[in-house]
Amino acid sequence: MRALKSLGLAATLFAVAFAVSAPAAAASPPRDRAEALVSEAEGLVPTDPARALDRSRAALSEIEQLPADPETRRLEANAVWLEAQALNRLNRLDEARQVLAPVLSQVETAEPGSPVHAELLYTLASILQKQGKVQDSFSGLRSSFSYFEKAGDKKGQAKSLVLMASLYRQAGNYEKSIEYYDQAIDLYSGDRFFNLASFNNRANSYRDMGQNGKAREDFIKSLQIAREFRNPGLICQVLSNLAYAEISEGRFEEARSHIEEALGIVGSAKEQAETSYIQGVYAFYWSRQGNYSSAAEWMDRAFRGVRTTETTPPFKDFHRIAAEIYERVGRYNAALDHQKAFKRLDDQSRELMVNTNSALVAAQFDFANQDLRIARLKADQLQKDAELARSRNRITLILLGGSVLTAGLMGFNFLSLRRSSRRIEAANTRLNAANDSLEQALKAKSEFLATTSHEIRTPLNGILGVTQVLLADPNITPEVRDRVTLMHGAGETMRALVSDILDAAKIENGSLTIEKGETDLAGLLDDAGRFWTDKAEEKGLSLTVDRGETPARIVEDGPRLRQVVFNLLSNAIKFTDAGSVGLTAGVEGEGPAERLVIRVADSGIGIPLDQMEGIFESFRQVDSGVTRRFGGTGLGLSISRDLAEAMGGTLGVESELGRGSTFTLTLPLVRLSSSAAGMDEDPCPDGDVFLIVEANPLTQSVLKSVVAPLGLAAETAASLDAAMERLAAGGVSAVLVDAAGLGAEMEDRLQSVSRLAAAGARRIVVTWPSPDAETLHALGEAGAAQVIAKPISAARLIAALREGLDAKA
Repeated sequence: MRALKSLGLAATLFAVAFAVSAPAAAASPPRDRAEALVSEAEGLVPTDPARALDRSRAALSEIEQLPADPETRRLEANAVWLEAQALNRLNRLDEARQVLAPVLSQVETAEPGSPVHAELLYTLASILQKQGKVQDSFSGLRSSFSYFEKAGDKKGQAKSLVLMASLYRQAGNYEKSIEYYDQAIDLYSGDRFFNLASFNNRANSYRDMGQNGKAREDFIKSLQIAREFRNPGLICQVLSNLAYAEISEGRFEEARSHIEEALGIVGSAKEQAETSYIQGVYAFYWSRQGNYSSAAEWMDRAFRGVRTTETTPPFKDFHRIAAEIYERVGRYNAALDHQKAFKRLDDQSRELMVNTNSALVAAQFDFANQDLRIARLKADQLQKDAELARSRNRITLILLGGSVLTAGLMGFNFLSLRRSSRRIEAANTRLNAANDSLEQALKAKSEFLATTSHEIRTPLNGILGVTQVLLADPNITPEVRDRVTLMHGAGETMRALVSDILDAAKIENGSLTIEKGETDLAGLLDDAGRFWTDKAEEKGLSLTVDRGETPARIVEDGPRLRQVVFNLLSNAIKFTDAGSVGLTAGVEGEGPAERLVIRVADSGIGIPLDQMEGIFESFRQVDSGVTRRFGGTGLGLSISRDLAEAMGGTLGVESELGRGSTFTLTLPLVRLSSSAAGMDEDPCPDGDVFLIVEANPLTQSVLKSVVAPLGLAAETAASLDAAMERLAAGGVSAVLVDAAGLGAEMEDRLQSVSRLAAAGARRIVVTWPSPDAETLHALGEAGAAQVIAKPISAARLIAALREGLDAKA
């Protein structure tokens, strides 16, 4: 749980010796006094940085009296380095950088690549990370690791690897973070305190990934080392982390033993800094035991004297647990306060993760560019060398003359050119390798863009779900309804932009897939008409829909077909100032050659003949003036054509400038011979709980609001295992679970449905993206009573659930 603290691994933790030297005698020469003060500061940095700062500055005063020789400069650099480390530990980061800058500049000139240079770069990287300058920190770490490696300093290399791991954990790349922790632990094990911090921090990365078993193993190793130091604060901190991992694994007896041990340490050693953490863990323990009154009591103690509006990231998951506990005991105001605090800290962590990810990708991209530039410079130099060699050979041939000498010079010229050719070929090989690295960096940039857009869409879907629930409430005032409608419209626009970016990224990297299944063509076209009629009327346009002789239900990728039709209607309305927009559908051909033809015609501005194909390029409109006038990303038509081709069809356009345009979508038509068989529905035995299986807290809240009109008491479970435990307690009338929550593969999902049925789930409702007939049959065999196709709005989900419950009744 991120609410539990990691052990700090700043530069000062590793670089210092833990033996504290005795103060220098007053009669000692200045050099002896300076060396003694530096040694004393070195031992105080991890335990008392304020005193370490005083000792390092006192050492600098003594050094001012010494002659300016190489030994004095090294001693001064060490004292300044310790001063910067102490300021870093005291979070006086700007002062630390000011102190470090001049000595770093001197060392870069006098001793570049030396061990002292490596230590100074590492300390600067640590400061930059705290200041959020991830890209500069990443660059400094690469240099410091290289210099430590050159000097054979394994401890220095391990330090750099650990700080690199913390950068990737901050970016949310836990696999890469664990990889660096593994390398650091394997590389150096000569410092028990280093081992303690490394195991503890690697355990936190495992816990962030949900691998509580591996996290528990590393916490146990950390606890063994902490007991060796006999430091109550360290022992209590590791016990807190270990207990949380054990609770998450269901090891309640072991967790309670460790919690009570930690509470004993807090009481006897007065380690008040750890009190709230262990109390929060104890509240979590009681909540998992179902004793919410005890859980609330311990959570009250954990947050006693703490303002929920001012808490820091370590309290994030405590707020989430507190909200659940207080809701259970009926303290709804307290639950709301903690939910708001959780949302605030969750937004901060997401923003930090995105910024760090962006900086790391930019740093990797810069390094790829540097390699490319170096390779090009080498290739240019080799080309010049080859030209120079050829020129010299020609001059030599003219001056020396003679057949024998000429023959010898020609042979020499041949060998020289051959060597130059080989060198140029080798340079070209390196240049190709650098180009490959650049392509990989660009691909990483594209994948990062897609990942970031996906992370935006998840909370955005939650917001839109809440607005749909509010709009479905007949009791809200017209003024509030207008505001919510405005917010919902803005959210829909933003979600469309995010979806366009995601689709463009998928098309670019070749990961776009088409999933054909039963599609309500009539409903799709009617929905398009209803949705865009209001938009058209706002501009004074008329919108007509003609479904012609098209079948009501077909086999096609419904969401993708809907996306293309909506994109075409959006463009038609956007570029039409007066007149009308028409949506017509029909069938052309017969038998195997039968095609579905959908046309969208408008009376808008039209398209010049020479730009007809250009409109289907990404980020393109007819001209920059149109872009400014009408807005938009320029992705819609490009994505629509790619989707049409992926579905086996085509998308074309006919247009006359000033009179309007007609876009024609043509797809293979596969009629649905009969309605898909519904799920077998067994009557639902008496029960009063509707169980929602969903990991995302925001989505849980939205779904609970959605099912509220059904008159059922809704409860949530964050995982299948938690759902199994709740089913074992009885009283559950129905279970709602999304396909993504059942597993990654089809076989895993069917097994999960069977497990829910075996655990006592008497009515299982599954939401599934565009299910085909085979999927419906397999889910029914596994035990599902109802399958609801996605995507679906809140209103339609309520209707589908009510229809299923009415049919069951």
